[in-house]
Amino acid sequence: TIGFAYKLVEDSKILDSDPEDVERDMTFLGFVGMWDPPRPGVKEAIEAARKAGIRVVMVTGDHKVTAVAIAKEIGMEVTEKSVLEGRELENISDEELNEKVDNITVYARVTPEHKARILKALKRKGYIVAMTGDGVNDALALKLADVGIAMGIRGTEVAKEASDLVLADDNFVTIIEAVKEGRTIYENIRKPINYLLTCNFGEVFTVAGADIALLPQILRPAQILWINLLTDALPALGLGLEPPESGIMERPPKRKSGGLITLRDIVNYVTMGGVIALLVILVFNSYLTKGLAYAETVAFTLFVILELIRSLGSRSEEKTVAELPFLGNRYLLIGIVGSLILQLIMIYTPLRFLFKSEVLTLQDIALISSLSIIPLGVNEIIKVLRRKVIGCFLA
Repeated sequence: TIGFAYKLVEDSKILDSDPEDVERDMTFLGFVGMWDPPRPGVKEAIEAARKAGIRVVMVTGDHKVTAVAIAKEIGMEVTEKSVLEGRELENISDEELNEKVDNITVYARVTPEHKARILKALKRKGYIVAMTGDGVNDALALKLADVGIAMGIRGTEVAKEASDLVLADDNFVTIIEAVKEGRTIYENIRKPINYLLTCNFGEVFTVAGADIALLPQILRPAQILWINLLTDALPALGLGLEPPESGIMERPPKRKSGGLITLRDIVNYVTMGGVIALLVILVFNSYLTKGLAYAETVAFTLFVILELIRSLGSRSEEKTVAELPFLGNRYLLIGIVGSLILQLIMIYTPLRFLFKSEVLTLQDIALISSLSIIPLGVNEIIKVLRRKVIGCFLA
């Protein structure tokens, strides 16, 4: 804010007058204030980041008072101890900065060198650091950050070159939306993988279990190929197009050292693969009295249908089928219907001779459909137990 005033002084007296006398008895005109308010939605985005386990820190060259006022306006939690100025930063060692960096929310009056020190301290503490900037003086920090984000509108070319991402609209809200999109993509990579690997474990356990139980071969190689390439592929593609889950931005970030497949996933593969194999083997054995070919067809169809039904539970690792909108992923539903039609073609048309299949009765189809719900039910029970009882076990 700047104050304006005036006073009439003769030209001949200006050079000889004392400046303090000239500025006395002036006529006040008014104040001119400049205000650059935060963009709409920033406060909500800060809160969304907090819920997502993302810590937002302000690093600015502005005065401490200005920085604190803006930080409070956008909903950041600021106390006297959570603010550090550049001159204070110069007087502490890296070890002292390491101790403070977890609790500092606002850094004011900082230079490019200060920004680099702050980034290095955060990374030493194990943080994955994303840094935004727009000027030439931000280039060093943008380069050091795990994810450098330059402003696309007012950002300099130097800043853009040093960054990993360029923010097209210069809006912080877009960063949070990008995080949501990134989490969705990550989950949509995992879902088809987990779905297909569970199926593969079920196939392996079924074949191995039949050998151990001294039963005839349950699944022919051609049938396994059919399951993997056709009936499982369409639902897997649908799972890869699952819309973002409602609570995806309320989960903590993934560990830096964590892989795409976790120990919990492997336990789930073994558990669900065992359930699938046990069910298929028991049904196959009970139908042997009707002939080997008929029992094979029943087991083959059971495996396909239970996998199609189980794909509904693969839409989320946390939420049950009842908690998800049934029509929320039309691509998955199309994939399930398409795979089911293909399977029925292989049973009720002359193409069944490719797999030496038998025509199943409606009673058998009804029984198979009923039994196919069992693996889905087991999977849903595991979700509930993990969420309400076991908590973060193997997370």
